[in-house]
Amino acid sequence: MGAQELQVALPEYEVTKELGRGAMGIVYLGRHRALDRLVAIKELPSSFAVDTAVRERFLTEARVVAALDHPHVVVIHDFVERDGTLALVMEHLPNGTVWDQFLNHGLAAPRACGLVLATLAGVHHAHDRGILHRDIKPENLIFTHDWQLKVTDFGIAQVLTGSETMGTEEGAIVGTPAYMSPEQAEGRSCGPQADVYASGAMLYEMLTGSLPFPNETTAMGMAMARLNSDPIPIQSAGPSIPGAIGEVAMAALTRNEGDRFGTAEDFGVALGEAAAQTWGPEWMSESGIAVRGSEAIEQASRTTGDGLVRHRASDADERAVVEAAEPAADATPLSIHDSAIKGVEAEAEADVAGAPVIEAAAAGAAAPVSPPPPTPTAPPVDAARMAAVIPQQRDRMVGANLHDLVPDDMLNMAEVRSPQSPLVAALVAVLALGAALLIALTGLGADPAPDDRATATVNGVGVQRLAAPAEVDLTEPFEIGNVVTDSVSASFLGIPIGSAPVVDGTIDPGYLRFSGAGVIEITPTGVDGQTFPIRATNSVFPTAPFVAAAMIALGGLASVQSNLRGMRSRRVRLSPYLGLLLSGAVAGAALSVLAMLLLQTPAALSTVAASAALFAVGSVALGETYRRWRRRRRLKRVTVATGRRR
Repeated sequence: MGAQELQVALPEYEVTKELGRGAMGIVYLGRHRALDRLVAIKELPSSFAVDTAVRERFLTEARVVAALDHPHVVVIHDFVERDGTLALVMEHLPNGTVWDQFLNHGLAAPRACGLVLATLAGVHHAHDRGILHRDIKPENLIFTHDWQLKVTDFGIAQVLTGSETMGTEEGAIVGTPAYMSPEQAEGRSCGPQADVYASGAMLYEMLTGSLPFPNETTAMGMAMARLNSDPIPIQSAGPSIPGAIGEVAMAALTRNEGDRFGTAEDFGVALGEAAAQTWGPEWMSESGIAVRGSEAIEQASRTTGDGLVRHRASDADERAVVEAAEPAADATPLSIHDSAIKGVEAEAEADVAGAPVIEAAAAGAAAPVSPPPPTPTAPPVDAARMAAVIPQQRDRMVGANLHDLVPDDMLNMAEVRSPQSPLVAALVAVLALGAALLIALTGLGADPAPDDRATATVNGVGVQRLAAPAEVDLTEPFEIGNVVTDSVSASFLGIPIGSAPVVDGTIDPGYLRFSGAGVIEITPTGVDGQTFPIRATNSVFPTAPFVAAAMIALGGLASVQSNLRGMRSRRVRLSPYLGLLLSGAVAGAALSVLAMLLLQTPAALSTVAASAALFAVGSVALGETYRRWRRRRRLKRVTVATGRRR
């Protein structure tokens, strides 16, 4: 959808031009007609907007994100779900992104720390309200007209992919692998520590100019690297980085989320304290950033000396104040939210030397600090002399482009490392389908015995003396004796299939020759206790029961095959399993009836029920086998594409 189509969906706004195109949406410049206010309108990919689950998540997440009120969080003015369009209307941020500044001008260490502190203040505000970002990166940090930092794109990834980290079979990842936490890369549920990791990776890059895993050249390789190894020590990547600040950055990048800072504010307090010790309590004036909205971070950024304290969250999620610099431990995970809205309009490459000032602060550090932090008597480093750092990798490794995908094109990253084996499901399928076939062929019950009260004869033989049902060719008349009646009715599996007249003890089958097949029951009209079975020896092929059972069986099997195609979806959905269960039961029941007719085995409802149940279970197991096989096949292609071996 372009600007003209979006204009139709949002008549209250004047959509003027496209500002930027990202993997998770397109940003347009707009103006509210009634308020005469410039806005940025982010339209989510149209291929996702038609998905019912995406629309439901959008309405839920948009309400929550729109309620955020923090100096470092972008303001959401409106959200629109209309005519297949999902869009967020945000405040207009005209001065570009942190990445623009990093790329074009470079960032000195004090400014990099200030930017991260402002980010952490805004992210912590969102965490307190149950919102995770999950895609923190320099492109999602944008400057207002007066150069105040704003964090954008809360909730977008949550809307588009749910709580899972998704990828494609070509090896692309939804999100930004350069900053993704290990738990995200593994597809596990995330807590605040995922955003702590991403902020730490961003700080690492802005301090050193390189990413924590610079040798990975593919998105999947970069995501997998953080699951198996630690990042290159920051002092190796940037020897001039002050030790205390480097330790705080590395503490945020530990693989185990329980060893990181418990909250974004803890990280901010630790970073602010380390910066204040390194550059003195007035270092923020050199950063060109003003941190607002977190008293703890603001205070910590001015804290120096022996009174330095750091916060960590204990395994019981209790707060303890310690003088040693240790990393944060476990904290209670919040609900998962995340996203990737790009910057709006980078109109000017402004020199940020005279930008407004912020304050900052931080919490937590790495264990234990060595060398020890400087004492109050140690002269601070001159922050003004810190050289600007520019990124070594100017070409960004972007995530999957959702404009070219639909929800079913993606797979859960949780299965990349340990895909489920199809063998168990295949074994269940073979056993269940085999048992269903065996029961259909042999039946569960013995030949039905004639009624003890029956005195009738069939073709001169008493039905009580028969060891098995009387054999009758329904294409010809047959005799019935010792019964006074003018007609008989026939049934198969308790279902009436017709009747025939009795004239002088002779039954003319009539249309029973087309409706009777297999073992059926004959009941003389008006005579109690004379029901007895007969086995129709005539051909079953032209009979109605055979034709009906064959058509139902073919329809059931076709439905099974159709539902198997539904298992090709990258996402596990309930509907294909329910479809396989129902169609399998129908096919199993019909096949058991066909077996009864063809083999003339006793007609028993227990046989039909058992065959239907086992065939239904076998069909579901077959579908799961197919899904797992396809998933492993896709993941094998991903492995080949990334040049990695699991």
